[in-house]
Amino acid sequence: MPTDLVSKVLDDHELICTRFVLLEDAAVSERGPLFRQLLALLVQHEAVESIVVHPTVRDLVPNGDRIAEQRLAEEQHAEERLAELDGMDPRTEVFMAAVTALRDEVLEHAEAEEQETLPLLREHVDADVLERLGRRYELVKRAAPTQPHPETGQSAISDLFAGPVNGMVDRVRDTITGALGEEERPPRAPAASGGRAYEDWTVAQLRERASELELEGRSSMDKAELIAALRRHNG
Repeated sequence: MPTDLVSKVLDDHELICTRFVLLEDAAVSERGPLFRQLLALLVQHEAVESIVVHPTVRDLVPNGDRIAEQRLAEEQHAEERLAELDGMDPRTEVFMAAVTALRDEVLEHAEAEEQETLPLLREHVDADVLERLGRRYELVKRAAPTQPHPETGQSAISDLFAGPVNGMVDRVRDTITGALGEEERPPRAPAASGGRAYEDWTVAQLRERASELELEGRSSMDKAELIAALRRHNG
């Protein structure tokens, strides 16, 4: 069974599609529990993509910022719909109409990823890196949130290592950091070098280090600004 990042995303897409079918075909009495399962799966999947997939796209894929921002906007809209559905009576036809609308948006989002994002990851990211990211995907998934937080936004969740989100960030970071092997962790810039190794770090790695140092404004910094801020802190 493939274990790379792209395969993990595709597996989740297939599972999400199956959950929608089960919910839409279910008896009225079964809708509530099935919706709870679907909600948890969707929120978890979006959170993991925000933490693992989108930063990789930004760093390694041409025009990655545009692609990642578009996917994040779609996920944010889906999270808002999920929050609305969470407050509805699953026995009503209004609820099922909302489920249908959500399904159409989620499947359109998944298709966009499968037609654009995932092929670009295959093209521009080395196979061994995709394998490592597949392992990270699974580790993050174990600790990801399962309830929608539309007020926070997907861009904030994607900054998991840059600051607390709904009180769950530090717990997730500790879980992931403890589970990752040394090869998965960001390199440390040697103090004697004046931090010049920072140029070789990804944005996600720089933000993780900035989070550890509690540097203000890190979530909105680009790579050059993060490097400058880390060097200022190191003196």
